[in-house]
Amino acid sequence: MRHFICSCLLIIAVISCKTKTDAGAGKSSNANAPEKDILQDKIPSENTSENTDLTDRLVGFLQDRFKEDMEFLKPEDRKFQFDQLDLNGDGNKEIFIRFLTSYFCGTGGCDLLLLKSDLSEITHFTVMNVPLWIEQTQKNGWRIILTRDRDGLKELSYENGTYPNNSSMVEKAPYDAASGNAYIMFDENFNPAITHDF
Repeated sequence: MRHFICSCLLIIAVISCKTKTDAGAGKSSNANAPEKDILQDKIPSENTSENTDLTDRLVGFLQDRFKEDMEFLKPEDRKFQFDQLDLNGDGNKEIFIRFLTSYFCGTGGCDLLLLKSDLSEITHFTVMNVPLWIEQTQKNGWRIILTRDRDGLKELSYENGTYPNNSSMVEKAPYDAASGNAYIMFDENFNPAITHDF
């Protein structure tokens, strides 16, 4: 009888270990795949050929755009970040370029460029602060851009082919915060951008 009970306990133990091992293996392989997919969805890869090509195009554009400044620009001054978003619903993403260094920045903020997808310039913003909030709401067929300066939240609307280039010259917005649907751009917590050199 004792031999029978020991045999039963041994069989139960073997079955139990095998079930745990199978479940653990299944859990491990299933857990890794979705987690990787979620991360890929949230963090766009800068290593795709499309982004690498765009980065190279932007470097060439900036070297040409600031060719008269290049002799004064130290290597550490040639830092920029970029982000893309379709502002007017035409299926082409406009490109925001943010400059980070003292050559392009002052006490009121930094220069930013807004370009069409073909790299033609829409607006050269001066004294702009980040983050930017790009609202779903449109005026004149283009999305509203929000920024903050010392006076508070400013609403920049597209008009006559451009956005206002100096937010300090724009009246304070009639509200104090962006909507929950705004795309947040150049925010280290919500949407960090990679820094490049030109």
